[in-house]
Amino acid sequence: MQFFALATAAFLTLTAATRLETRGGKEPEGLLCNPGLLSIPKCCATNVVGVLALDCTDPSPKPLNGGQFKEVCAENGRAPACCAIPILQQCVLANP
Repeated sequence: MQFFALATAAFLTLTAATRLETRGGKEPEGLLCNPGLLSIPKCCATNVVGVLALDCTDPSPKPLNGGQFKEVCAENGRAPACCAIPILQQCVLANP
Protein backbone atom coordinates (compact mmCIF):
# COMPACT_ATOMS: atom_id res chain seq x y z
CA MET A 1 0.00 0.00 0.00
CA GLN A 2 2.81 2.42 0.84
CA PHE A 3 4.56 1.56 -2.41
CA PHE A 4 1.40 2.38 -4.37
CA ALA A 5 1.08 5.77 -2.66
CA LEU A 6 4.74 6.58 -3.23
CA ALA A 7 4.61 5.42 -6.86
CA THR A 8 1.50 7.52 -7.48
CA ALA A 9 3.12 10.60 -5.95
CA ALA A 10 6.26 10.10 -8.04
CA PHE A 11 4.20 9.62 -11.20
CA LEU A 12 2.19 12.79 -10.55
CA THR A 13 5.36 14.73 -9.91
CA LEU A 14 6.96 13.57 -13.13
CA THR A 15 3.89 14.26 -15.24
CA ALA A 16 2.90 17.57 -13.62
CA ALA A 17 3.63 20.83 -15.37
CA THR A 18 7.10 22.24 -14.83
CA ARG A 19 8.15 25.86 -14.65
CA LEU A 20 7.22 28.07 -17.55
CA GLU A 21 9.66 28.05 -20.43
CA THR A 22 11.01 31.32 -21.69
CA ARG A 23 9.92 32.34 -25.16
CA GLY A 24 11.84 34.86 -27.19
CA GLY A 25 14.50 35.21 -24.48
CA LYS A 26 12.16 36.84 -21.94
CA GLU A 27 10.69 35.31 -18.83
CA PRO A 28 7.08 36.12 -17.98
CA GLU A 29 6.84 38.66 -15.16
CA GLY A 30 5.32 37.49 -11.89
CA LEU A 31 4.99 33.79 -12.74
CA LEU A 32 7.58 31.76 -10.89
CA CYS A 33 5.75 28.42 -11.23
CA ASN A 34 3.14 27.18 -13.67
CA PRO A 35 -0.44 27.56 -12.52
CA GLY A 36 -1.94 24.24 -11.44
CA LEU A 37 -0.81 21.54 -9.06
CA LEU A 38 2.76 22.74 -8.42
CA SER A 39 2.11 26.48 -8.19
CA ILE A 40 3.52 27.62 -4.85
CA PRO A 41 7.10 29.00 -5.01
CA LYS A 42 9.35 28.02 -2.10
CA CYS A 43 13.07 27.97 -1.34
CA CYS A 44 13.96 24.51 -0.01
CA ALA A 45 17.14 23.07 1.51
CA THR A 46 16.57 19.44 0.44
CA ASN A 47 14.40 17.80 -2.21
CA VAL A 48 13.71 14.07 -1.94
CA VAL A 49 12.99 12.76 -5.47
CA GLY A 50 10.30 15.38 -6.10
CA VAL A 51 8.02 13.81 -3.50
CA LEU A 52 9.03 15.81 -0.43
CA ALA A 53 11.07 18.99 0.01
CA LEU A 54 12.46 19.77 3.46
CA ASP A 55 13.12 23.01 5.32
CA CYS A 56 11.24 25.29 2.90
CA THR A 57 10.65 29.02 3.24
CA ASP A 58 8.95 31.70 1.18
CA PRO A 59 11.37 33.53 -1.14
CA SER A 60 12.19 36.92 0.32
CA PRO A 61 12.34 39.47 -1.19
CA LYS A 62 9.63 38.33 -3.60
CA PRO A 63 11.30 37.60 -6.95
CA LEU A 64 9.78 38.86 -10.20
CA ASN A 65 11.04 36.11 -12.53
CA GLY A 66 12.72 32.71 -12.57
CA GLY A 67 16.25 34.14 -12.58
CA GLN A 68 15.59 36.20 -9.47
CA PHE A 69 13.84 33.20 -7.88
CA LYS A 70 17.06 31.15 -8.22
CA GLU A 71 19.21 34.04 -6.92
CA VAL A 72 17.02 34.76 -3.87
CA CYS A 73 17.01 31.09 -2.87
CA ALA A 74 20.74 30.67 -3.51
CA GLU A 75 21.53 33.61 -1.20
CA ASN A 76 20.13 31.52 1.66
CA GLY A 77 21.76 28.25 0.56
CA ARG A 78 18.51 26.81 -0.77
CA ALA A 79 17.15 25.75 -4.14
CA PRO A 80 13.97 27.03 -5.81
CA ALA A 81 11.02 24.61 -5.89
CA CYS A 82 7.41 24.72 -7.02
CA CYS A 83 5.28 23.01 -4.37
CA ALA A 84 1.81 21.54 -4.25
CA ILE A 85 1.14 21.31 -0.50
CA PRO A 86 3.31 23.33 1.92
CA ILE A 87 2.97 22.04 5.51
CA LEU A 88 5.17 23.12 8.45
CA GLN A 89 8.17 24.17 6.32
CA GLN A 90 7.87 20.98 4.22
CA CYS A 91 6.47 20.65 0.71
CA VAL A 92 4.61 17.55 -0.40
CA LEU A 93 5.13 17.12 -4.15
CA ALA A 94 7.88 19.59 -5.07
CA ASN A 95 9.32 20.20 -8.51
CA PRO A 96 12.90 21.46 -8.38
